[in-house]
Amino acid sequence: MLLIFLPLLSKIINIDRMAKNKEKRSLATKPEFRLDAILTYPHYYSVYFNDNFGFRNLLVFSNSYTKLKYLKTSPMPNKVVLGKKDWLYYSEGDVLNDCRHTNLFTENQLKKIKKILEDRTKWLKLKGSHYYLFVPPSKNSVYPEFTPPYIKPKNQKSRLDQLIEYLDKNSFVSIIDPRNFYFREKKKHILYYKNDSHWNLYGAFFGYTELMNAISKSYPSLKPSVISDYTFKYNNDYEGDLAMILAVNQVIMCDDILFIPKKTRQAKYIKPPHYPDGEIFKAETVVSVVPDSSLPVLVMFRDSYGSYLVPFISEHFSRSVYVWTPKFITDIIDYEKPQIVVQEIIERFLGFLELENPEIVE
Repeated sequence: MLLIFLPLLSKIINIDRMAKNKEKRSLATKPEFRLDAILTYPHYYSVYFNDNFGFRNLLVFSNSYTKLKYLKTSPMPNKVVLGKKDWLYYSEGDVLNDCRHTNLFTENQLKKIKKILEDRTKWLKLKGSHYYLFVPPSKNSVYPEFTPPYIKPKNQKSRLDQLIEYLDKNSFVSIIDPRNFYFREKKKHILYYKNDSHWNLYGAFFGYTELMNAISKSYPSLKPSVISDYTFKYNNDYEGDLAMILAVNQVIMCDDILFIPKKTRQAKYIKPPHYPDGEIFKAETVVSVVPDSSLPVLVMFRDSYGSYLVPFISEHFSRSVYVWTPKFITDIIDYEKPQIVVQEIIERFLGFLELENPEIVE
């Protein structure tokens, strides 16, 4: 009886020392009691209580840690799967199909993407801009050897392979694909976090290198920095997003690395303007400037992988604008008038390439 009532008692006298939310989501908030919502109030209060009862976080943590550590299985396989040597992989939505190469594009989808990309490239060329499509590989593409057997590829070619091959044969648009570079570099460096769905700074740096090498073909002065331009600091305290989803991020940490430039960074971050469109996907637009008007202007439409690219790329442009969105927003391009437009989109989000261009591009 004491155990049954202990969670309720803890809410009254506040004896739960692990009450702070450690999951990578927002917990339900307490609903307001109103007479006009009296019929739905019990439901919403139940949802709130299920997310906030006493010792809930301790129980969630104990369940997750026990399954991961001793039973070698994921407590939430619909969101995170446990691979070999304690590597965690994201599994929500269509991600497993992407890992298995079972979500290939149809011929009509490939034709649609081809037209969308070609129209963007032509529209930007009329404005004096170059378009670059950069696709960082998903974690499972670089480290397939640690994925569990049941998500091994069923087709030899992935959706990214399929799209690159189609564009190579049928279009003047190309994709910057760093995978071959990664397969070489992963023999010397860990490029992705074991407990996170993202690359680490090594992975981001080598991605930046491949992107800048592509840009420098048209802008020879924009050469990427090299690894010897940095010193490094290592920590073993990185709480990855996958570990957060499982609420074990404070005990299942992994190595992190910091790139410390030997020369002072020139780029300074400034407050972004209020763009005409004003639309972003997830986070505030990042804008950086370098006091050198001879350098070109960059606009990058990006996702979470772009966050680690920002400090490397910003050093090469007089003004860099990073917009977290999968869309191609012409209002921002008209406002900034960039010479270079980069669309960074992680491999598992390739389906976003089917998003239609604004009418002005058509």
